[in-house]
Parts: sequence; structure tokens; C-alpha cells
Amino acid sequence: MKTIDRNIQIGNVLIHCAGGSGRTGTVVAGFFLYKGMSNNLVEIINFLRVDRPHSVETEQQFNFLLTYQKFLKNLKG
Repeated sequence: MKTIDRNIQIGNVLIHCAGGSGRTGTVVAGFFLYKGMSNNLVEIINFLRVDRPHSVETEQQFNFLLTYQKFLKNLKG
């Protein structure tokens, strides 16, 4: 996430997987969590799905994001 953040500061960043949906959406949702753009994961996913309806496609991707969100909360104390 730090690499994405650092590169946004110097220009545009493209995040893409083979299909451009599930994994891409998972990384972008994770970045939004990292930046503290929202504490509501469902809100973040719904925001992404406005333009990319298949963002975060699987239960495993969603569960990963829940785990990542807990990790970030523990870092902040």
C-alpha cells in the first residue's frame, strides 16, 4: 500500500489484474482502508461497484479485506 501511495504522489497509478474486477477491486478497497477513507467496508465496495460492478467478487476476497481491516485497526491501537 505504501508503494501505491508513494506513486500516487508522483503521478497516476494503474491497478489491474487479468479480469480487472475481483482482485483489482480487492486491492483498491484495501488501499481505501489503508488511507482511512472509510471504516465501512461495505460502503467502500459499493462505491467501487458504481463503476466496476464486479469489484470484490468472492467471499475469500471479502474475508481478506475484513482481516486486513482488523490488522489496520490493531496497528493504530
